[in-house]
Amino acid sequence: MFRMLRSLLRSVSNPQRQTFRPQMSVEPGQMKKTVTTSLEIVTPSEILNWEEPLLQDEPVQDVVSNLLETFVTYNRCFTFNEVLDWADEGADGDKLRQSFVDDPRFVCFYLQECSEEYFVPERTLFRWWSHFSLQLAGSRQPRLTHRQLAMSMSSLRADGQWDVPPIAAVDFGRQFGFVGSAWSSGHYVFPLAYILSNMTQPLRQLSGTILETFECAEKRELVLKQSLADAIKSGLSHFNQRAIEVIKGREGLPPYNKMTLEQLGAIQGVTRERIRQIESKFWRRLSSEPITRSNYPIILAFLTGLLVEIIRCRGTLVVNTESEQTALVVFLSRCLSIPQTEIGRLVVLGVSNIDLSILAQLNSITQQIDPDVIATQLDAGNLAFLPAGDLEQIAQTNAIDKTGKLTKVDKVYLTLKNIGEPVHFSDVTEVYNYLYPQDHMTERNIHAVLSRCAHPDSEQHGIVWVGLRGTYALKEWGYERPSLSIFDAVAEIVEEKYEQTGQKPVPIAVIQAEIGKYRQVVNSTSLVIAIQCNPRLEQVFKDTFVPKDLSEQSRQEIAEDETDRILKEFQSELDHRSQGHSGA
Repeated sequence: MFRMLRSLLRSVSNPQRQTFRPQMSVEPGQMKKTVTTSLEIVTPSEILNWEEPLLQDEPVQDVVSNLLETFVTYNRCFTFNEVLDWADEGADGDKLRQSFVDDPRFVCFYLQECSEEYFVPERTLFRWWSHFSLQLAGSRQPRLTHRQLAMSMSSLRADGQWDVPPIAAVDFGRQFGFVGSAWSSGHYVFPLAYILSNMTQPLRQLSGTILETFECAEKRELVLKQSLADAIKSGLSHFNQRAIEVIKGREGLPPYNKMTLEQLGAIQGVTRERIRQIESKFWRRLSSEPITRSNYPIILAFLTGLLVEIIRCRGTLVVNTESEQTALVVFLSRCLSIPQTEIGRLVVLGVSNIDLSILAQLNSITQQIDPDVIATQLDAGNLAFLPAGDLEQIAQTNAIDKTGKLTKVDKVYLTLKNIGEPVHFSDVTEVYNYLYPQDHMTERNIHAVLSRCAHPDSEQHGIVWVGLRGTYALKEWGYERPSLSIFDAVAEIVEEKYEQTGQKPVPIAVIQAEIGKYRQVVNSTSLVIAIQCNPRLEQVFKDTFVPKDLSEQSRQEIAEDETDRILKEFQSELDHRSQGHSGA
């Protein structure tokens, strides 16, 4: 710039002419260089004598630091090309880019769809997620599709929009509980927004103020180190000691367990009615609207504690009752009029009751104890706002509860289904005792259960006897109980084939081939016994059989046919030998 001015001034005839030297300044939040209106007057002689010291560039580290400080104030994302526009000519682009990537104050993400690398200040991104959560809470919409979130996040750009949400930006929001993956693919849920939607308008506004104080990373880290107990202690400090002791005892806050009115009255030396009055006064003070000057610091402490806990837990809204934090979280939720409900050993925030009637649509026992199937059903009900991890916990708890109520017949059925093929009751016993060690059963007991379930008048859970001694399967696998015994089935085959072939003896190979029409599972030894020892069959020659009740004429015809067959075979053998001798 100064070299250009120097060359221009040298062409001017009047050496005493005054010239303006502009001073460049950057206005935070803008993406272009501007010239300020404050101009310093410099004479031509000063510029002509401006030598090397004034023309030297700033140190590289100072230039990078200035760029980082400039862009960290941006209220939107920017590309690296915009950074290069600010950099001096000849700047090392790789080192400059690495400086932005390594700076923890920026979140970097690359979008394949547009082959662009974006940066966004962490503070700006946290502010955006906070405002977005408040908007969702106001509209009571704590669940969006991928496409809807991408369109919303496009407001971070100067122009255009994204087709998919930036993963790095979503992961940033995920670590603070702003967003989570829904159980159904292609959707996102917003836990913090859902909790805010259960609050009154004054509480939501106060929540926005609290979240603004978390924008600074250093402040946020400091606040996240505070415990729930500290937040509750801070809020309760605005009450007298007796009220504090009563509330802690009634709510089971450490170091107390939950106590009755009579127990607290005995400890405090007052009547149970006086304890009830103290407790009622406490809740009336918290429920007053709008927020008054007297209860503002109480609400602020409790609300900050709950928001910090949700952020610390990355948006989980399910608390295990075995956790030491459960009583504290439940107490804060109640203080802020946020509903909660228990299911098994879990407490779910934000819902007054869980609609488990939707699980009645699960017909089979296997679906009723399958956590994935249960979670899918609950996701279609009033728990669609929960992150996938929370929904999985609830589904597993429900499955465990259902499993504990299974009968022995249910467990035997599930064992057989787990094996997956027709099996002897001894093998069923072995697998059963492995799956349910707390409910040990003998082979005799298992066989009795299977026999009872496979009875033609019962067939509970579709358990069927497949025709082999002590072997069972399930109808859903395509098996049926044989309608005939193996002896009757063999006799039916022989009688049918005997008539179809013009009263010729039936070979054993034909019987073995046809038995599959009558039985899906056949033991070869049992089949041979059923053929050889069948009272309805008669073996006339080797491995050939006929129905037993035949007339004398039929028997004579069979004998003649067999004699003819033997003679033909003998004659064929003689002819073959004679041809061999004549050839020699």
